Amino acid sequence: METPVGTPSLLPCQVKIKDLEEKCVVLEDIIKTLLDVNKQQKEENAQLRGQNQYIPLLQFQLHQQQQENSQFRVAIQTANAMLEEGSRIGKKTMKDIENATQLLKSERENRKRERQLKKIKRTFEAAFGREVKVEIGSGAEEEEDDEEDGEEEEDEE
Repeated sequence: METPVGTPSLLPCQVKIKDLEEKCVVLEDIIKTLLDVNKQQKEENAQLRGQNQYIPLLQFQLHQQQQENSQFRVAIQTANAMLEEGSRIGKKTMKDIENATQLLKSERENRKRERQLKKIKRTFEAAFGREVKVEIGSGAEEEEDDEEDGEEEEDEE
């Protein structure tokens, strides 16, 4: 069909309308996508708001845990101090035990010497037929006694 001369052709308008319809479909798809994204973001925001209500509780629990940790730290420091004191006392006790053991050993040795001296005394008494005087004391005292005895012996002669 031919259009009469002087009448505008509708074909360019139809092409423009078709082009606009396609653009509208694309815009509708974009709008649907944006609405879906908006809906998802609203749901995520709602979830985050739900999770945000736990933040004060979590902060409170964190504060409690920090206080407990502080108390444990103090308890550990106290226990360490007690262990150090126990160790100090244990070392002192061990030293006391060593000293007591040494003293006991010395006492045993002294008793052994006393028995030996008594045995020697009995031997001398049996040999000389008279009582012998034996004094038990430190070596310095014995030396002094010997010197005094020596002087007395000289006087007696």
